[in-house]
Amino acid sequence: GRSCGEGGGGLDSLFAALRELQAQQTLARLSSSRTTSGVRVDATAGFLARDSKSGAFTFQYKIAVTNVGDKTVQLIGRHWVMTNSDATVAASVPRNSPGVVGQKPVLHPGQAFEYASGASFDTPQGVICGSFTMVPIMHGRAGETFEAIVGRFHCDATAGAGTAM
Repeated sequence: GRSCGEGGGGLDSLFAALRELQAQQTLARLSSSRTTSGVRVDATAGFLARDSKSGAFTFQYKIAVTNVGDKTVQLIGRHWVMTNSDATVAASVPRNSPGVVGQKPVLHPGQAFEYASGASFDTPQGVICGSFTMVPIMHGRAGETFEAIVGRFHCDATAGAGTAM
């Protein structure tokens, strides 16, 4: 018969596959991708540190705004809601707050704008969602504004190694 040691390679492969699946599921929670009216917003978060004085959990998030449509657009505003895991609001940025990181980028079809920023939560996990106010520009004239949705993404200090950016 077979001893306990035989065929262990199959079990090792199974555990490796399960670990990989868990890592992919974690990454999926810590990121989002959403397209609205030809503007794709990709977001990813990673844990940075816990503040030794305040106890706050600090995360970095990276955003990529890509014009996948056929019209030139300009990002003119932002709106964020950052929520602790206990459902209290950690921070919010009101709708139509101007630009991002001091800029109001114009994106021609195929162009992208990327930036990184940070968020702090009172709890080890939090959720970020929001939108960017965009305006199409045609023949030098601004069109009707619209909100490019930032899909909900999680910040998780307990996600383990390999999730920081």
